[in-house]
Amino acid sequence: ILKRAALTIPVWFLLRNSISSVFTTIRDGLQNLVAFDLALQKVKRNLQGTPSEIESNFKTLRSEITKFSLETGKSTEEISEAVKAFATIGFSFEDSLKGGIEATKLSILLFGDGAETANTFARAIKVLEDTTVGAVSIQEQMAEAFALTAELEKTNQFNIKEVNESLIKFVPTAKSAGLSMRETLILLASLGTAGRTGSNAGTLLSSSFNELRGNLDKVAGSLGISVNPQLD
Repeated sequence: ILKRAALTIPVWFLLRNSISSVFTTIRDGLQNLVAFDLALQKVKRNLQGTPSEIESNFKTLRSEITKFSLETGKSTEEISEAVKAFATIGFSFEDSLKGGIEATKLSILLFGDGAETANTFARAIKVLEDTTVGAVSIQEQMAEAFALTAELEKTNQFNIKEVNESLIKFVPTAKSAGLSMRETLILLASLGTAGRTGSNAGTLLSSSFNELRGNLDKVAGSLGISVNPQLD
């Protein structure tokens, strides 16, 4: 009897653990599906168009996010949040999907948070978008901003979290100073290399530009030129 028990008990524990593992996997899978559906519904509320267009875009959204999640290992909820960051502030469905996925790719490359990166870049790109005649499409402007950030990271001392913090602080000033997204990113990267990073860098740049604008007359006078702030 003892011999039989010695054989039976380990087998029972093995079976119990296996069954428990299966139920845990099913439970976690269901929880993930529910979380994904909730995240998608948040994005759907920000989609624009006719009911049929929204429904069609919603199906595309689910499919593309699921595919990208499987390819990268990023959670469907985080990718959905990244797409929502663009949709919330008025980007079209196509631009929001592209922006959200590209922002998530950048966060993977630079070890950051996808939703946070998307939220920051969506607002920065919206503010600094080039709308002049002949400008490239907004998706191309997005791609350039993400690619430039990745490239600058290789030769400058900053990380994606610091980029997000500095952009939030500096973008309004960059807009009023007439800077492009490219110029803004390069300035912030240069400051990072000089030891000024994150919100500190954004605040410093904002203060410097505001002070410069406030002293335009003095600067112009020293150079022997006249400046009309309303035109120059």
